[in-house]
Amino acid sequence: MNNNPNPKSSASQCARIYKYLLEGKTISNGDAYFFFECNRLAARIYDIKMKHNVEINSRFVETMSGKRVKEYWIEKE
Repeated sequence: MNNNPNPKSSASQCARIYKYLLEGKTISNGDAYFFFECNRLAARIYDIKMKHNVEINSRFVETMSGKRVKEYWIEKE
């Protein structure tokens, strides 16, 4: 599941990112790095899905520079 050489760091990132998503916010790689110093957002999203058995939605969005990045969110019920 988590092959990070520093599992405490990634576990902390997962917890903070999961809380962020539960607040109804979306997150992309830029946000993840800025807010959580996370360089591997897709891996943290996978870890969150496996640990919490939650569906996390994603879509590609275009940045202002024209780059396409993935954005993640949890649907509120």
